[in-house]
Amino acid sequence: MEGRRGPTRGGAGVSPPQHRYVPAIATNNFMPSGSVRVLLRKDKKAPSERERRQGSSRWIERHPCTSIRCGTQLGLISSLAHASLVPKFFSNIWSSLVNYKAHIDGLRAFAVIPVIAFHASNTAVPGGFIGVDVFFVISGFLITSLLMSDLKSGKFSIVDFYERRARRILPALIFVIACSIPAALIFLPPGDLQTFGKSVVAAMTFLSNIFFLKEIDYFHTHADLNPLLHTWSLAVEEQFYIVYPIFLALLFRKAPRFLVHALIAAGLLSLALVLNSVASDPKYAFYLFPMRAWELLIGALASLAFARTEVSPRAPLYSGLSMVGFAAILLSYAIVDETRLSSGLYALPACLGAALVILFTKPGMMVHRILTTRWIVLIGLISYSAYLWHQPLISFYRHAFPDDTVGVAVCAFLTFPIAWLTWQFVEQPFRKRTPGVPARRVLTSSFAALSLFAVLGLALTADTGWERRYSPDEQRILRSFVDADDYVPTRFDALKGRQFNAEGNLPKVLIVGDSYGQDLVNALYETGMDRDFDLSTYHIPGRCGNLMIDDLDKYRNRENREECARLPGYEDPELQARLHEADQVWLVSSWSPWTAPLLPKSLEALSASTDAEIVVFGRKHFGDRLTYRVFADGIDALVGKRRVPDDPSAVSLQMSETIPKLAEYVDLQRLLCGGYETCTNADSSGSPLTFDGTHLTPAGARYMGDLLKPYLVTQLQAEHHPVKEMPRP
Repeated sequence: MEGRRGPTRGGAGVSPPQHRYVPAIATNNFMPSGSVRVLLRKDKKAPSERERRQGSSRWIERHPCTSIRCGTQLGLISSLAHASLVPKFFSNIWSSLVNYKAHIDGLRAFAVIPVIAFHASNTAVPGGFIGVDVFFVISGFLITSLLMSDLKSGKFSIVDFYERRARRILPALIFVIACSIPAALIFLPPGDLQTFGKSVVAAMTFLSNIFFLKEIDYFHTHADLNPLLHTWSLAVEEQFYIVYPIFLALLFRKAPRFLVHALIAAGLLSLALVLNSVASDPKYAFYLFPMRAWELLIGALASLAFARTEVSPRAPLYSGLSMVGFAAILLSYAIVDETRLSSGLYALPACLGAALVILFTKPGMMVHRILTTRWIVLIGLISYSAYLWHQPLISFYRHAFPDDTVGVAVCAFLTFPIAWLTWQFVEQPFRKRTPGVPARRVLTSSFAALSLFAVLGLALTADTGWERRYSPDEQRILRSFVDADDYVPTRFDALKGRQFNAEGNLPKVLIVGDSYGQDLVNALYETGMDRDFDLSTYHIPGRCGNLMIDDLDKYRNRENREECARLPGYEDPELQARLHEADQVWLVSSWSPWTAPLLPKSLEALSASTDAEIVVFGRKHFGDRLTYRVFADGIDALVGKRRVPDDPSAVSLQMSETIPKLAEYVDLQRLLCGGYETCTNADSSGSPLTFDGTHLTPAGARYMGDLLKPYLVTQLQAEHHPVKEMPRP
């Protein structure tokens, strides 16, 4: 074959260097990356020098192809692209999809970097989690392009499609999980190891999104400590791959005229589900495939539009649209945060922006120059491996060194060289189809590998989290954390809505609060004080505000407004009845920087609505999530004091200065810790007081109850005994 430098030279058994002019979609999807030096064009003719200088969008250069296999593949692809067997109308799609890979790889980089930065520090890039939404758009675009290529050429096979997806997704995923399992055995405490084992099973069965929907809030303070939290998005894509090819093939064959209409309708239905679910629980809109489908379908529609759109790199309108799309993505990263999740459409600007970038970015445009920078393209190429690696690296490091933010940043940086090695030696070899190996054998092997690691995940859930890894003293500490999440609310919940004993002589006490109120109830029971009071409880989540204020909703964080608006709070007739019956009302909550300043106003309103004596209990914080400290420091985790974070420390100090003037005030932070800056984690016997830095173990409940008993039982009935002056035992 002739290239632009004249006839090639060949020898026996050796393919000469080749310069072929073939469709971009062919090389981008079927050739090994970086193996060909091609001038991509819709025909076999070499581009003219004038066309080269103009930077036409119809070709791109890559490295020379010198191997026999490479030459054979090029010849096959070139023949397919131009053979008379391919319908003429399809040649337009071949030419339209030319040179899309480079800037899409760059867009992948601008998706994965913010995600990694967000997980390293959610203040660095507040909206970095939207990078996942950009990934969904890219996936929808590429998968639709591949499927339409196969459908129009008559080569579509669902088995072949699943085989390609298995070779693309599973090797790196299984490799990362295989490396994570021994790390989990080293770094994770028993309870977290059991959760990790369950998450391995979920990842291997493509159900991670459903598992984490039930298990954890993505934006919870300690969510980033789960090494496989990020696999929820892979589950969404895998569920999409199961359903979408069949859906698209049926539309293409049975109703091709309505294909676009059907995709638009499906996208709108998905958006409607989003808007409906955020009204009940935003987590459903975040985690579940039906509520994420619209993002993938934006990419699908972009693919269909791409095949019909001729974009000139010199057209100012198209260049402007490309810049607007890129700006929408970057601005979303900068200004969107988790407080906007309740809108349900927080990712819409970024998703539309990604579609604009894909559709209208061409060589010569500023956005194209940015996205095709060498290092940006390289990061895009390794983006899948980078996404897989970053969360385990950061999570395990945080378990080992809870306070080292610099080390977390180093882990985020190390993600990229590790990802390159994985891409080079795991992803690439498996992506190449081995001659003579049928697709069904690949799928069978994939199923066997998934099953094996699912069994390993189940093994990690056994034996109380493999606690024998620890010394006897450490095991004693860790046993106090078993079922801690169930221990905290049980007694409080049993007292919800309980009627007071009208004929009893005990003080009728209504406890209104959140999980801190649950801790107080446990303290009463652990020290026998439940027999000194006639108790009833009412639950108001701290995020909603334990406040009696008419215009409360405007003060709440935006992501909580939908949920909190459904809770009656102080307007509940049942709560109002208890307020009138009670002798004392105890307010116990995780007072925050937004609720503490509003508490005086709330106390005025509450005092006007009840004759009961009002007692406010301050918040408490021990400084650390002790389950992770036990791994990091061993038994020494219980020695000395830990620093209390700034927010709870400032809130406790503020309340100690304002609330005693308005109501009885129990300063729990000072009572338990002796001050506002540091706190101990253990009692005199070495038993841990807390498991997560805020909530009490049984030993912690006894410790707090013993400190409170002199005041609650003997002093509370007096006119005024400010607890802030009460000495510690």
